[in-house]
Amino acid sequence: MKTFVLSIGLVILVTLCAAAVRAAEYYIAPTGDDSAAGTMDAPFATLQKAVNVAAAGDMVWIRGGTYKITTPATSGAGVNFTKSGTSDTNRIKYWAYAGEHPVFDFSNLTVSTSGYTHGFVIAASYLHFKGLEICCVPMNTFSNNGVAVTSGGYDIFEQLDMHHNNGNGIFVGSKTAGGHQLLNCDAHDNYDPNSSQGMGQNADGFGVHYQTTGATTIVRGCRAWWNSDDGYDLINQEVPGTTTRRS
Repeated sequence: MKTFVLSIGLVILVTLCAAAVRAAEYYIAPTGDDSAAGTMDAPFATLQKAVNVAAAGDMVWIRGGTYKITTPATSGAGVNFTKSGTSDTNRIKYWAYAGEHPVFDFSNLTVSTSGYTHGFVIAASYLHFKGLEICCVPMNTFSNNGVAVTSGGYDIFEQLDMHHNNGNGIFVGSKTAGGHQLLNCDAHDNYDPNSSQGMGQNADGFGVHYQTTGATTIVRGCRAWWNSDDGYDLINQEVPGTTTRRS
């Protein structure tokens, strides 16, 4: 019996140690270098670099300052998130460093002439974004969003400021997944001047669209103002959402 109990204890200890080894912290800063180690003293320069190396359970700390993104990660995404966490307690977190204010400025982003090029594109689950400003995504004739959720579920968007994008502040368009949380975010001054449907016709503050199955998406404590289309738009959203606003 003692041997059995000891064996179980060793298994638990090894499991906990393995989990601790897997979790990592990475840092990015405007003065960083993507060939660096990604530590506090030697941060990466770009968020995409951190996205490429982070795994479930990891924390990415984003230092204050302006990140001017000009070359998109793909033709459709300024920054492309495709790696998922595994649960609510094992997310990948992309947080502003405490007391600092990171700004992702896409004003000079090269955008596609034949399709969409959004600022952040999320095709992953169990991510948590917090304390980021995302602005100035340009367009040709396609209305490009500050943040576009194209697939995946159970992501958290917290304390984001999304403004002056040539499309929605954030567009949640996961058809078969949900469970996203938009918490205390702002979306304002979004305007699409060259929209194929007419000037200003596709720039909402918050859009939650097209979901046919899955968990409810929650929009809580968010604010929308001076967007050229709707503040909140749930067109063709077949799964009920929950929205509570702050004034």
